[in-house]
Amino acid sequence: MHNGFILYLIIIGNQSSKCPKCKANYFSITKTKEDYLGNDFANPKKHIFRNYYRCRKCNHEWAKDIYRSKNNQHQF
Repeated sequence: MHNGFILYLIIIGNQSSKCPKCKANYFSITKTKEDYLGNDFANPKKHIFRNYYRCRKCNHEWAKDIYRSKNNQHQF
């Protein structure tokens, strides 16, 4: 049971770190910028950042919002 769940998390994490256009892997993606958007209204202990990425394979650019707790842990 636990091994299946861990495998599921790895697959989901790997898919979310691919280029949405050409599906290039994590190593083809460059983080170009990060903007601080403020605190989450529902949970003020979490900060919201917008990260901008570019694919080196197809030059597609996109943004993704990231939630972090005050101790800097990523929360999606």
